[in-house]
Amino acid sequence: MKSKISKKFFLIIGFIFMATALGFMLYPTVSNAINSYFNESSIVNYNNKTSSFSAADKSKYLSAAEDYNSSLRNRVSSFSYSTNSYIDGYDDILNFEDGIMGYIKIPKINVSLPIYHGSSEDVLKKGAVHIPNTAFPIGGIGNHSVISAHTGYPTQVFFDNLVELEKDDLIKIYLLDECLTYKVTDINIVEPDDISSLQTDDSRDLLSLITCYPYGVNSHRLIVTAERFESNDTDSTEDEITYAQIKPYNPIPIIIAVILLCVILVIVVDIIRKKRRFK
Repeated sequence: MKSKISKKFFLIIGFIFMATALGFMLYPTVSNAINSYFNESSIVNYNNKTSSFSAADKSKYLSAAEDYNSSLRNRVSSFSYSTNSYIDGYDDILNFEDGIMGYIKIPKINVSLPIYHGSSEDVLKKGAVHIPNTAFPIGGIGNHSVISAHTGYPTQVFFDNLVELEKDDLIKIYLLDECLTYKVTDINIVEPDDISSLQTDDSRDLLSLITCYPYGVNSHRLIVTAERFESNDTDSTEDEITYAQIKPYNPIPIIIAVILLCVILVIVVDIIRKKRRFK
C-alpha cells in the first residue's frame, strides 16, 4: 500500500516539475507576446486620441515642445546626464496618453514601442523613454533627441536587437500626425559616462538611441545615432499599424505550450487510471 502511494506521489511531483520547467522555458516568449500586445494597444490608443485633435491643438502642443527645445539650447551648452537644467513643466509637454509623447518604429529589427517621458526604472519597464535635457523628438536643425530602452529585460524585448542596425537603416518617430524619418549615420560602443556622441550639432537634426551593451553584461552603452532626412516615400504610413487594429503577435509558442501541457496531463491521467485498474 505504501509502495503504491509512494509511486503516485512521485508521479505527481514529476508532473509538477515538468510543468514548472516548461513554464519557465516559455515564460519569456509568452510574456514578450503579452507585453508587445499591450504596447501596440497603447499606440492604438495614442493614435485614436491624437487623431481627434484640431490643427490649432496640434500647433499649440508643438509650439510648447519647440519652446522647450529652444530653452534647452539656451541653458545647456552640452548634454550631461547630471545637468541641473531640468526645465519646469517637462512632464506636461506632449503628454497625451499615460505619459506617452509618441512612438518609435525600427522596421529592420521589428521594434514598435511607445515613447514615455523621463528615464526612471518604472518608466523603462513600459517601453522606450525620452531622456530629459535632450530635445523633444519633433525635428529641427540643432536638435538632438535621445531615446533609451532596456536590453535583456526578462519580460520583453525592447532594444535587444539594436546591435543589428547598420548605417543607412531607418528609424521612424511618430508624434501627433507626423512621421519623422531618420537614417543611421553612426554607431558607437562607449563607457557608461561617455556622452561625447550625444552632443548637439547646430547644422543637423539628430536622434540617438541608447541601450546597455553587451547583452547580459551591461558594462558599456551602445549608441546608435541617426540624422533626419526628408523621405520621398508617400506611403510611409500605409505600411504601419492601422489605427483601428492591433498588430497581432505570433501565437504559435503559446499554442505549442498548451498542447504540451495537455499531452503531459493526458499521459499522467492515463497512467493513474491503469494503476487503479490493476489494483
